[in-house]
Amino acid sequence: AVAVAMAALNGGWLEAVRELRGDDDAVISMSHFIPRQEALPEKRFLIAPEIAKVVGSDLLETQLRSAGSQLHVFGHSHLPIDITLQGVRYVQWCLGVQRVGKDLKSCAAIKQHGPALIFDSRYGQLPTISTMWTQYYKEHARDLSKTDRAPWVRQYAAEQQRR
Repeated sequence: AVAVAMAALNGGWLEAVRELRGDDDAVISMSHFIPRQEALPEKRFLIAPEIAKVVGSDLLETQLRSAGSQLHVFGHSHLPIDITLQGVRYVQWCLGVQRVGKDLKSCAAIKQHGPALIFDSRYGQLPTISTMWTQYYKEHARDLSKTDRAPWVRQYAAEQQRR
């Protein structure tokens, strides 16, 4: 599988990080792919729900944790989020994609904030940046039992069918 092949490429780097890392060193990891399902909104909220099929890699998650990562920067979803899960901060900050409709609202933090400084060698990690999804998951637990598409997803699907 692709996840296994990609994880194999990290092997040498992981060993080097473990050997060179000092007790006070910050470890920041990054990947294109999303290591955890929880770093992506629930499928019912996604305009492209098929993305949920390619999110989450136990191998990648294990690797970043074995490296001692405190901060993991990732891409792939183009949905900004800054969330801490089990002691690791996960940040997706997509500068390169302009969104429309509901997605524009989820990307509003990027338009307002611009490029994000999330770590400074003098101060360490800087405060979490509030995004629509960061705020949503602070206030609501994930509920995978709810499978009805969100109203804006239904509206978007209907508009696409009319085209």
